[in-house]
Amino acid sequence: MMPAQLSIFDQPGLRKQAQRKAKEAVMDFYKAARIAYIREAREKLIEWVQQNPGQFITADVVHKIAPPPTFQKDGIDSRIVGAVLKCKRFEYVDTKKSERSECHHRTIGIFRLKTTEN
Repeated sequence: MMPAQLSIFDQPGLRKQAQRKAKEAVMDFYKAARIAYIREAREKLIEWVQQNPGQFITADVVHKIAPPPTFQKDGIDSRIVGAVLKCKRFEYVDTKKSERSECHHRTIGIFRLKTTEN
C-alpha cells in the first residue's frame, strides 16, 4: 500500500507561504492596473485639453473622458481620479462644487494643463 501524498495545503508552513505569494501576486496585478489607468487617463486628458483649448479639468471631467474602472471588476477604487491630476503636467487653479450627484456635490479641484508660459 502506498502512503498518501501530502499537498502543500496539508503542511501549515507551506500553506501560509503559498497564501502570501498568491496575495502578493494579486496586489502586484492591482498596482500595475492602477498605474496603467493613471497613465492612460492622463494621456486622454492632455489630448482632450489640446483639442479644447481654455478648458479646465476637474474630477467630473476625468469621469467623463477617462472613467475609472470599477472596483469590483478591476480592483481599482474610483477615488483614483485624484491621483490622475496629481502630476507636474496639471496645475491647481481653484475649487468648485461637483456636478455629479453620486459624489453629493462635494467641493472638487479645478486644474489646467501647464504650458511653458505658466
